[in-house]
Amino acid sequence: MDGKPTAIMGASPGNFGTVRAQMSLRQTFLFTNNAVMSRPELLVFGASKRFSESGELTDEDTKKFLREFLQAFDQWIAKNAPKQLMAGSPV
Repeated sequence: MDGKPTAIMGASPGNFGTVRAQMSLRQTFLFTNNAVMSRPELLVFGASKRFSESGELTDEDTKKFLREFLQAFDQWIAKNAPKQLMAGSPV
């Protein structure tokens, strides 16, 4: 995992959108030396109102933020990926 670009996101039924879980993962990724994107964060609260019974994301605001999050992660990868990853070498 050394140096691999990493993003953390999560959804929860409560009001805090996986804040504690994400903090714990960030600490873990310090040990494994992942290159963790710090911003933007994706903390989806009230997941039962944002996803269908089958797990499909239905909330348009959350979809928009997810797209922005993934675009930011794509840029993060371009800046932080180890050179062998960018060259298409096996990981």
